[in-house]
Amino acid sequence: MSKIPQKPEEIFEEFTEEYKRTFGDSLVSIILYGSGARGYYIPKKSDINFLVVLSDEGVERFHSAYDTVKNWLKRKVSIPLFMTKNYIETSIDSFPIEFLNLKSYYKVVYGEDVFSGIEISRDDLRLQLEREMKGKLLHLRQAYFQAAGDTRSAEQMIHDSMVTFLSFFPAILHLKGEKISDDNVENINRISLIFKLDAELLLKLYKVKLGNEKIKKNELSSTLQDYTAQIRSLALHVDKIE
Repeated sequence: MSKIPQKPEEIFEEFTEEYKRTFGDSLVSIILYGSGARGYYIPKKSDINFLVVLSDEGVERFHSAYDTVKNWLKRKVSIPLFMTKNYIETSIDSFPIEFLNLKSYYKVVYGEDVFSGIEISRDDLRLQLEREMKGKLLHLRQAYFQAAGDTRSAEQMIHDSMVTFLSFFPAILHLKGEKISDDNVENINRISLIFKLDAELLLKLYKVKLGNEKIKKNELSSTLQDYTAQIRSLALHVDKIE
């Protein structure tokens, strides 16, 4: 139970059987999402992400999976999201970005396709985007003062913030009626083209996020200032989307 899989499909049967033993008829479905569902899983680097959908009775005893969750963590399987169908159906308007990202690329491993037929409201999506973009922009400005003089802090800040903004890009493309790609580079290039952003800078920051590039100390301050300016510009554009 300690071998890290070379691809997510290797563990589908074993993972499903363990959760069926734990929850029985209360297990509605198991869904793969994230890099594994998009085809970008990298052994020993990527985590494997599952959504476990339970009945109302089953979710009340979600803690029954404690040992199972703990053991799978050793194999780079993240702690699953535990939800019910009712939670999903009544939370789409509260978390449209998150559910759009889940719905865009997923694979049903077991049971019912709980995302079939789900529609994301444009109004809900735009409202959350506006709120989240403005909040993260304020955070980015604050983080500048902590990170501008410290390479390690700056790279960690870039990593964390890029994770967030990359999750926003599909929602922005969706609002613009553009195709959402499973490739972050394609989404960055498309967003940059549509909103006249600095694609070279954003791609550089994406490489920093991946750990494939470093920022020189004498470039830290200007890079973070430019980064903040790009996000501000994007936030202003999002405000104008009808």
